[in-house]
Amino acid sequence: MNSEGGTFTVTSNATNANTGSTIVFRDASGNFSAGTITANLTGTASNANTLDSLDSTQFLRSDTAATITAPLTIDTNTGSMLRLSATNSTPWAIELDRDDATASKVYNGGGYWQFEHTPRVGSSIIWHAGNDGAGSGLDADTVDGYQTSLTQSSNTVAVRDGSGYLFAQYFNGNGTFSTSGSSSGMVNFTGTNGSDTYGRSYNGTAARAAMGLATTDSPSFAGLNINGNLNAVDNIYLASNIYHEGDTDTYFNFGTNTINLVTGNSTSATFNSSGIFVNDGSVAEDYDALSGTTPTCNVDNGGMFSLTMTGNTTFTFSGASSGYVQGFILQLVGNGSTVTWPASVDWAGGTAPDAPASGETDIYVFITRDGGTTWYGVLSVDAAA
Repeated sequence: MNSEGGTFTVTSNATNANTGSTIVFRDASGNFSAGTITANLTGTASNANTLDSLDSTQFLRSDTAATITAPLTIDTNTGSMLRLSATNSTPWAIELDRDDATASKVYNGGGYWQFEHTPRVGSSIIWHAGNDGAGSGLDADTVDGYQTSLTQSSNTVAVRDGSGYLFAQYFNGNGTFSTSGSSSGMVNFTGTNGSDTYGRSYNGTAARAAMGLATTDSPSFAGLNINGNLNAVDNIYLASNIYHEGDTDTYFNFGTNTINLVTGNSTSATFNSSGIFVNDGSVAEDYDALSGTTPTCNVDNGGMFSLTMTGNTTFTFSGASSGYVQGFILQLVGNGSTVTWPASVDWAGGTAPDAPASGETDIYVFITRDGGTTWYGVLSVDAAA
C-alpha cells in the first residue's frame, strides 16, 4: 500500500472460472462460470435452453408442426377433452398414418364426421347409404324387418331354391294375359272358395270348377299346340283326324267304328269291326334268310324264310300266339343231307316229305291256330327248277 495520493494494489484469489470459495469476476467478454446460482429474481428470463432439465425439442409447440413418439393421454372430466379447429371449411382434422405410409383422414363436415376411407369395425365394413345396394356384398339379416325363406312361410321374403323354384301359398295380382308383352300381367284365377285374384295350384275338381266345367262336359278349343310329349291319364277324344305335321294329306281319319289310314289323300287301309281292308296296294311281309344246321323259324320275325342246307338240319318253330291264325313259307335248298322237323308238325298224308336232293329247291307252307301247339305242313312245290 502506498501513501496518500498514490495507488495501492490488493491481491486476491478472484477468477472467472467455476472455482469454489473464490471471488467471481467477468472475463474480457463479460462472462463468468459458476455452479448453482441461487437468487430471488423478478421479471422473466429472455431465452432458457431447458425447462426442468428438458430440452425445448421435447415439448409440443402450437406455432409449428410437431411429432409425438409416445402415447398422448388426455384426462379430464370437464368440457371437451380434445378440440381441433381450422379456418377453412374442409380441413382434415385428424390424420392417422402407418409406417407403410398409408394414411386415413377424418374431418368435421358440419354436423357429421367425414371419413376419407370406408370405416371398419375390426375387418368388417361399416355399411352406410354410400356403399350399400346392388353389388355391395351386404348380407343383411332382414329386409325391411323380414327374414328370407325358401318355403311358403308367412311374413317372409321369398327366395328361389337351388332349382330356381319359387314357393308361395298364393300369387295375387291384377290384369289378364295378353299377346302383347307390354300389357301382360298376372292372370285372374277363380278359386273354389270364391272369385278373387289369387293364383293357385289346382287339382282336377278345382280346375273344372274354375273353368265352369262338369265332368261330363267336352270343351272345344280353336287350336292347341303342344311342344313335347302329351301324357294322358284319361281318354282323349278326337272329332275327326290326326295329321302328320307338314304333310296334310297323310293322316288317321276316325268315323263310327272305323279308322282309315290315308296317305297321299288316298285311303290305303281301313280298320273296322269287320276286319282290316287294304284298299290301295298290298300287304308285304318280312323275309329272313336262315343259316346253320339248327335254324329257327320265328313268325314274329317274318312271313317267309329260306335256307341252303350245309348238313343234317333240325328245325325249330316259334313266335306263334294262341287264338290267331299264323303261318309262314319256307324255301329249302338241299345238299343231300337229312331234315328233322318239329314233332308238333302234322303233314299231309301223315308222313313228312323227303328232304330235297342236292341242289334241289322245295317250297313248304306251315300254319297254326293254337299258338304252335300243332303246326300243319305241306310240301307245296317239289324240286322247283
